[in-house]
Amino acid sequence: MEGPETVDWDRLAKDIDACTEKASQGEERTTAVVIVEGFLLLWCDEVVKRCGVLVFLRAGKEECLARRLGRNPERSQEERKDLAAYFERCVWPAYTRYIEPVANRLAAEGVLRQVVVDR
Repeated sequence: MEGPETVDWDRLAKDIDACTEKASQGEERTTAVVIVEGFLLLWCDEVVKRCGVLVFLRAGKEECLARRLGRNPERSQEERKDLAAYFERCVWPAYTRYIEPVANRLAAEGVLRQVVVDR
């Protein structure tokens, strides 16, 4: 499953808070930066509220599939075929259902910077 119900949002928010606190205790002349990534992050308002800057790397379906398949070039052809089928059945539908509408709304509100990464 690739939906927001698979994420422990409370734990993630606490982890972000802990990392931010730790980063802010660094040297005085450094900037505290915590990078949080994941395609479902925009779904949770509590996570979004914790982010000073939101950047959404928007990629099309073919690019997303290529990146997912490219994570482990050692996969067999059978594994690549299964992963591509899983992407078609679960990953891309979750992206279009959960993330694309939220990203569009946040961009329209001026909260989100979008970068297109299609080739």
